Amino acid sequence: MLIRVLYPQVLIRFHIERNVVVIPKSANPGRIKQNFQVFDFKLSQEDMNSILSFNRNFRGFIMEWEYAMQDSTTYSG
Repeated sequence: MLIRVLYPQVLIRFHIERNVVVIPKSANPGRIKQNFQVFDFKLSQEDMNSILSFNRNFRGFIMEWEYAMQDSTTYSG
């Protein structure tokens, strides 16, 4: 049986299946309802592996505060 789901629903379901707490943000009542409609389907293992393969450990920005939290003897920046 084929169920139509939206991309955000897939991502929310992906995290739920990995036991990650998901707190989606929306003020739109329609989207809030859609965010709760993620228990009507499950992702296959193939889908899970495909989404996991997207991870490249890239960062979109440098977190300079991260260096401030390190011990000054280990920071070489």
